[in-house]
Amino acid sequence: MKRKFIFILIILSFFASVTCVMSSAITSRLKTGIEAPNFVLKDLNDKDIDLTSFRGKSSVLIFFWIADCYACQIETSEITKLYPKFKEKNIEILTINLGDSKERVQSFVKRYNVNYPVLLDLDTNVGRAYKLIGVPTLVLVDQKGIVSFVENELPQEFKNENGI
Repeated sequence: MKRKFIFILIILSFFASVTCVMSSAITSRLKTGIEAPNFVLKDLNDKDIDLTSFRGKSSVLIFFWIADCYACQIETSEITKLYPKFKEKNIEILTINLGDSKERVQSFVKRYNVNYPVLLDLDTNVGRAYKLIGVPTLVLVDQKGIVSFVENELPQEFKNENGI
């Protein structure tokens, strides 16, 4: 009985981490070359942020994450470090937390020194609109509102093209 219980715990632990791990293969069923689904979400200051407000002004890198995801923590650190270069290249960053409480997100933001907009998708409706399969997921939306890439990390080609 004890062996069976341990086996079940191992299996459950594996599946609990699958959301983060599976993102390395497929992050979303969202296709490139289509118009990005619009959203209006609150930031940590309760200000509404509308994706369409960036059209014609800047590209937007949308970063979907959850606090418990180790890969998301690593990607957060990298994006935070590169944020000044993104600003120089006229690329805005919008991070979207999926389902964590505002208090938990604020703690995460403080721990990782996040210095760019953090939005709350408390009911995960935006995550569903973007057809997410796993996290982290990064979606680049160009100035016309078209999806340029959907990846689980910043593509090296993107970094090279933009001098990031």
